[in-house]
Amino acid sequence: MDTNSMWVLPSGDLAEQVLYEGHRTTPYECLPHSFIIDLADPTVQKLYKPKDWVAICERVPKLPKKDESLGEVMRKFENLESPEQLRRILIESSYVPKVELYNHDMHYDASWVHLVFNFLLPLYDDPYPVLLEDHPEAWFDINIWSVVVDRCLQGLRGINMLRKETTSLAGSLRRNRDRTYPTQRQKMGPRYDGLAMDRSNRIEYAVMETSKAFHLEGATKWLHDYLKVAKCLHDILFLLHCEVNHEASLLEELQVAGLVSAGLDCQVLRMSYGGGYVCILSREKRRTIPATLSKSGQLLKLLFSIWRFKTIVDSCGRDDTEQDSHARLMSSPSLSYPKILRAFDTETEGE
Repeated sequence: MDTNSMWVLPSGDLAEQVLYEGHRTTPYECLPHSFIIDLADPTVQKLYKPKDWVAICERVPKLPKKDESLGEVMRKFENLESPEQLRRILIESSYVPKVELYNHDMHYDASWVHLVFNFLLPLYDDPYPVLLEDHPEAWFDINIWSVVVDRCLQGLRGINMLRKETTSLAGSLRRNRDRTYPTQRQKMGPRYDGLAMDRSNRIEYAVMETSKAFHLEGATKWLHDYLKVAKCLHDILFLLHCEVNHEASLLEELQVAGLVSAGLDCQVLRMSYGGGYVCILSREKRRTIPATLSKSGQLLKLLFSIWRFKTIVDSCGRDDTEQDSHARLMSSPSLSYPKILRAFDTETEGE
């Protein structure tokens, strides 16, 4: 790496060198090995001076605020007490005002909120505590996350959510970056439980990894999926940087999002560019599908988190963004070389 291209922090320290010195002897795989700063990792925070850490955190793009019309729809489902009350609200209310016709851009998110509550109503109305029972991973994908996540992203034109053991193209390109002859065996990319891609299945925008039960954030499965999703986000961000011809100013505007879910719990992760060769991983608070309607506020917070996840995917794959990027590239006197480094190949093939 060229030290002249490294990220100089307010103290004068180089972000890459701090990461390297702090984790060069770490015997297990960790995100700093790929020059990723995880804002939730206290061991990484301790490596940096306080003013440098503030500067690092300030580089993370702001999350979108709640759309007022969506907030109005969500407020109808606050303070629920029973399935019958929810059923009555769904029957008597509409996500489209009576004086308006349905408009996809204006009303899809509101229709998605109604759809989620309609879909979950039979589970809450079941005399047995269905949501508290032990289920296989596929049960949660079919009964929970298909409507909460997949139907939310379906509102994005040009985005296709591929499910179950889908191979990441970005990860495959990383693993085969040194393959130059057809006689060399082509390695398979990592497989994920969900990948949001464009309709041509060429560009990836988001990733999801699921499991059947949540125990704690320090559980082996949760940590494994967290690391796996983070590495995929890094691969995706690298390829998106290539899509804009390695233009540094455009890279600073890009961010990609991923989801880790376990049972009824899920968490949104975001990857963005920090500076030099460094990327930054940030995460939202873990949210839970409540087992009873009396805690509907928890469900609304989760839906808002998923809605923000969708807006990140939208901003990354929007057609007008691509047109603006193309126009800016054409007016740029020269192209900068790629600053993001590919992640290390530490996972086993087919993982």
